[in-house]
Amino acid sequence: MTDKKPESSPVVGKPLMPQYNPMAVPSTPSSAAPPAGGPDFNALKVVLETFKKAAVKKYPFTIALCLIPGQAAPLFEEDEALPKEVVDSKPMHVVMIIPEEQYKNIPKIKPEVVKLLKETKQNLWLHIKTPVDLWNYGLDSKFEFLDAIGQGFPMHDKGFLGALRMASIHKSLVLRKFDKYVASKNEHYNSQQLKFLRLLEKFFAFNKHLTPKDFTAHPLSDENPLDKFSPEQLKEIVKEVENIKIK
Repeated sequence: MTDKKPESSPVVGKPLMPQYNPMAVPSTPSSAAPPAGGPDFNALKVVLETFKKAAVKKYPFTIALCLIPGQAAPLFEEDEALPKEVVDSKPMHVVMIIPEEQYKNIPKIKPEVVKLLKETKQNLWLHIKTPVDLWNYGLDSKFEFLDAIGQGFPMHDKGFLGALRMASIHKSLVLRKFDKYVASKNEHYNSQQLKFLRLLEKFFAFNKHLTPKDFTAHPLSDENPLDKFSPEQLKEIVKEVENIKIK
């Protein structure tokens, strides 16, 4: 874990972002785009393309730029404790991913990118992240943040967003197998056990393996698994989970 604080900044204007389902698993990269067919979409494409070109020209090291799905906005707003007046304005959220070595330069980068966003005349809120920030989402079991970014509307991508999107598809398949091999094996789990299994399936989908030692480390140890299952039950769960083939 790092002790970084979220880097985000507001840009106020009129929103054009159409709503779409951020939790749907995309079958292809194009499915992350907002639905076409109206003047709002066309206007949005124009202003985002103009912003992207200016931002990447000024900061060519930019790894990715995306507009997160509208329905995922509350995740980021709550996580970064945005002021109520900002949340009520229903901003669109732009995520800029930069290399870890540029983290120290965020105080210089952020105001310049905000200026470029203001030129779009849209209601946009900027979040600057590094790959380490996204890795920490996974370590903290905040997989919904990774899904939202991976399924966002890509303005610029050096392959990072594409990898997240494929990981999201892969995770969905793993979770289905997890239910088949573990959760559906026993109809007598209580609510606390089922809650732990939901965390466990996310952990496994992210880490792609499970060992008894994992129960003694964050995030699984935080839920005190031995208070919910016997050692024998945990060993059996590990055995069943490891039967899930990861390709």
